[in-house]
Amino acid sequence: MKYQARASSRRPSSLGYAILGLLAARPWTGYEIGRLFAETPIAIYSSSPGSIYPAIKGLRAAGLVERAPHPDNPDSSKRVFAITPRGRAALRDWLAAPVAREDVRRNMQDLMLRFAFMSGNLPEAAIIRFLKDLKRETEAHIEALEAHAEQMRAAAPLSGVLALQAGIDGYRKTARWAQRALDAFVAGARAPQKTPPEKTS
Repeated sequence: MKYQARASSRRPSSLGYAILGLLAARPWTGYEIGRLFAETPIAIYSSSPGSIYPAIKGLRAAGLVERAPHPDNPDSSKRVFAITPRGRAALRDWLAAPVAREDVRRNMQDLMLRFAFMSGNLPEAAIIRFLKDLKRETEAHIEALEAHAEQMRAAAPLSGVLALQAGIDGYRKTARWAQRALDAFVAGARAPQKTPPEKTS
């Protein structure tokens, strides 16, 4: 019992959260999850059974994922993995976490993964807040990097200065993208809801 309590309190890995994000849309078999990691842009994670199934096992032990009948053939012996209410809550908590400066510095890939799963799992107001925070923290990090680059120019080798500049340019792209994404979500939030045409007799 003690072991189960420890396992249930452990936070999923980035791979685990990615699996929860996929299962939030619909149930999948382990094989199908592996194919998604192999054949889609989410292929930043390993698609090998040696990675996927241990991650799913951990999610099941934590009560975040469960086995369920196949939705297309409930009488089949083939089972799928489905997200539990507890798993959905854990996913939403992860998606709604504040954007920290350290995440911008070291975990930008995880921030983009979080953003990819936000629609349908978070209200638009939370997504807009995430994008505003991401833009603000990224721009603050750019300022810090530019100040460091200025100090480097006198003593650092040219290659080092240019390598740092490449990093700064990448963060600038992210900040510009965040603004475009923010504009798109704000425009969507302000757009009037379409109503179906009235039926005529």
